[in-house]
Amino acid sequence: MKIKAGTLIETLIALVVVMVVFSISIMIYQNVTGGCSSARQLTADLILSDEMINTIKGGSFIDEDIQVKDLTIVKSVEKYDRIEDLLMITLKCIDKDGKELLTKQQLFFNR
Repeated sequence: MKIKAGTLIETLIALVVVMVVFSISIMIYQNVTGGCSSARQLTADLILSDEMINTIKGGSFIDEDIQVKDLTIVKSVEKYDRIEDLLMITLKCIDKDGKELLTKQQLFFNR
């Protein structure tokens, strides 16, 4: 009775194939987990853009904290460079863990 055994070359080729598949799967996993953070920042960007539009259209130029879903928007409005009618509106989006996701600033001429 003969036992058929693999050679060292066959074993090395199989090992290389397994390592290539493992490397590709690690890259895919990192892209998926990193995409979650990107989606979170896109959501924050949309929320801050919407709040900036609401602030300008509504004329509510006061400092305040706004709760949207599980995010907190910190709005601050101050005069820009000692010019009376020019305002700097700063919006910061903070998640529930206290991590700052995004900051937007915009100058607005208040007539």
